[in-house]
Amino acid sequence: LAREIIKDIEDMEGDKGRNTLAMRIGVEKTRIVAWVILLFTMASILAPFALEIFPKIHLILIIPGLMLIFLVKRKLAYSEDRNAQLLIKRSLQLSLLGLITSTLI
Repeated sequence: LAREIIKDIEDMEGDKGRNTLAMRIGVEKTRIVAWVILLFTMASILAPFALEIFPKIHLILIIPGLMLIFLVKRKLAYSEDRNAQLLIKRSLQLSLLGLITSTLI
């Protein structure tokens, strides 16, 4: 969801006259919304470990994806929307791979 919201910022030129979040609340507020969604995403990724559904040692498999999410904040702060959404995509891939591996171990 956060990635799609950031992509809306990138597509603002072509979205003139459409009712996108970026058009309604502005670019900076949209970036904040995307970051808040990413924070909730991190919490939901970590929740199974906090609830001891997955062993804490398997956090090692998730950390690379979470680290990429932290890098997104800097990209958003510097209006590097394209790089931000690409980092989110990579983070999603790494996190899913880590979670799948964690369930298989």
